[in-house]
Amino acid sequence: SLQVDTNIGIKALYASDKPAWVATVAASQAGEYRLKWEIADVDGKKVAEGEKGVKMEKGEEKRLEIPVTVGNGWYSIQFVLSGPGKEREPLVALQSSFVMLPPDTRKAGLESPFYGWIFGKNHRADMKLEDYGPLFQRAGIRRVRGQGEPEAETIKYGFADSHITFTERNGGREMMAAYVDGKISLEEAIATHEASIRKQLENHPSIDRMLVFHENSHRSAPFPSELWDEPARVGATGEKNATVDAELLDAAGEGEKKGKDDYHQHWPKRMEYLYAMAKMVREKFPQLKMQYGNSWNSLHIMGMVFRQKFPREYIDTYAIEDLGQTFAPERAVLGGVHSAWYLRELARKMGYGDVPVTACTEWIGRMTLNLGLREQAEWKARDALLALGYGFDTISVAGLNDTATGYYFTPWGNGGLCNRFPLLEPKPAYAAIATLTQVLDQAKYQRFVDTGSTVLYAQEFQRGDEWIYALWVPTGRRHVTVEFPKGEERRLIDLYGREKRNGDARLQIVATTAPQYIVSKSPVKAIVAGASEFPEAKVPQEVLAEIPLESLNDVAIVSDKTREEKSRKQPGNVPHHREGEFELREVDDPEMGRCIEVELKPTATLPWAMTHEYVTIQLTTPVPTDAKNAGIWVKGNGSWGFVDINRTQANGPWYTSDSGEIYRRGYATMNFDGWKFINFPQNPDAPSRPNNRVTGVTLSIPRTALVGVELAPVKSLKVRLKKIVLY
Repeated sequence: SLQVDTNIGIKALYASDKPAWVATVAASQAGEYRLKWEIADVDGKKVAEGEKGVKMEKGEEKRLEIPVTVGNGWYSIQFVLSGPGKEREPLVALQSSFVMLPPDTRKAGLESPFYGWIFGKNHRADMKLEDYGPLFQRAGIRRVRGQGEPEAETIKYGFADSHITFTERNGGREMMAAYVDGKISLEEAIATHEASIRKQLENHPSIDRMLVFHENSHRSAPFPSELWDEPARVGATGEKNATVDAELLDAAGEGEKKGKDDYHQHWPKRMEYLYAMAKMVREKFPQLKMQYGNSWNSLHIMGMVFRQKFPREYIDTYAIEDLGQTFAPERAVLGGVHSAWYLRELARKMGYGDVPVTACTEWIGRMTLNLGLREQAEWKARDALLALGYGFDTISVAGLNDTATGYYFTPWGNGGLCNRFPLLEPKPAYAAIATLTQVLDQAKYQRFVDTGSTVLYAQEFQRGDEWIYALWVPTGRRHVTVEFPKGEERRLIDLYGREKRNGDARLQIVATTAPQYIVSKSPVKAIVAGASEFPEAKVPQEVLAEIPLESLNDVAIVSDKTREEKSRKQPGNVPHHREGEFELREVDDPEMGRCIEVELKPTATLPWAMTHEYVTIQLTTPVPTDAKNAGIWVKGNGSWGFVDINRTQANGPWYTSDSGEIYRRGYATMNFDGWKFINFPQNPDAPSRPNNRVTGVTLSIPRTALVGVELAPVKSLKVRLKKIVLY
């Protein structure tokens, strides 16, 4: 048999550990055994290998030590034990992983925003503090919800708990519900809640905040149409029927009445409880920040709190809780990181613009089964970078482990920085987060540098006399010129902590979907976006037909109010869409030759910033097809506007821009500059119908795009189309 582990018992290693792998071989028969090993980096490149032989008697057990001498980064390691005899047949093969970390130079203490948690006993991970404490410490996590160990023990590993929960027994959610339902008096509810807070603080005196609401129902609070300067209406539940409109009122019917009843039954007493609770906390626990919302995108709840003119002095922060899953980090829709933009905008419009936005301790889950190891690492880092841009004081990026139960296969169970206990083998995401917390330790966010592109992100931080820049793109890769005032040694650090030095005043860098960092003693002079490449956007080899988009004789703009009407009836689905004024023209493109240019003419005033204008371009002659898949060549403008290939078959055969993963990941958006082939794969669940025809293209060109955490004008309101490809 073969067992392997590191010489220090965890797989996050420093050079000062004199790290080694220890292989324990137990012989089932006498003879010579051979152990081979191979180490590969995150790119799959073999960086070390070796083998050792050992003669053993039957029943004997021996330990073989394998020194680790690789540089910083994430690595996989494979062991193969071969048995005695001439054949040397492999007996056991084991795969594991580890990270090599640079010396810990972090100075941030409990004020650090980075938060972590574990799957514990309920998920068959009966971890002890000594199992997970060192992993959090080496990842740079300073606030952790563990298994209830007192702060006196956890602080040995540099972390403490961060918050008073709202869901604790006898806590806020339970007491609020008991009061609203008339089971106890307000005085009794508040006293019980106070006792619950005191009990939590006994073992965790450094807790600095308490959650107000957490995964609470909004109890028919309307979607806050104050976002676009319209009054909200009681009973307008969910994401539909949020505006004052006679037609929609009639359509709501009995649901409208139930919504109003639900609202009037719960919200007046909820607000009474909040007033009394907030007053008690300020008087009895002045050290605690009160963090409101914490329930998905929190818009319904916070809209209600703001609408009631709740005292500003009782609101320290408000927070989103969205899980994110496969929503691309930069995607400006509800459900992901940028729910924070909408919540912050709501606060600004309702008179609470000086209150900072943050995130709940349960926030953005990036599952390995959905994303794979590399993309999980990249997205977690990008989540954290955007959170730093928003100024979050809680950034929950360090769920440590995957669950060890069937819960692993749910949308919540496999997003850890390490795999399940007791293995706790680090994923690339562990290296990515450990690198980020070290490189940006105590650094203050400054701005997103104007790169000339809305989809090349260059985030600037400052720490003392150092300037730090994080660069990435949402898709593909991009050549970038980074200019400094003078030549001096700078550190270039990739997502996984691998470091190079460069002394040039002008750096030529290829930005990818994996953030990379530049640490400099002087601020940047300019960051200039160059050419884009999209190696992942492959054009199919077996093509059934191509539809050229080169002549105005073949296309025309037509009116189609479908998306505009959807935005009117379901205004909670943001951004909103409406038909805009567009022009088409034939042009000669230096890369693709003859093509159609589509230009938005921004003549009308938009209702609000998140109104995106679209156009429907119809083929003069629809094209019959039996193709199951489609794609289109688009010269994007970095606006994140959507693109769709229209067909007569209502459902399928290929996905559309608002279909599941295509929508969440932004695959069918112009999150790029330059020419790219956008692919619409077959929807396997769509029925097969005859007589399908391609009728044209619909696309949107927003006037602004979120660059980091603020809207910026899209520099060009023109895009180009070359051809539709059917396959």
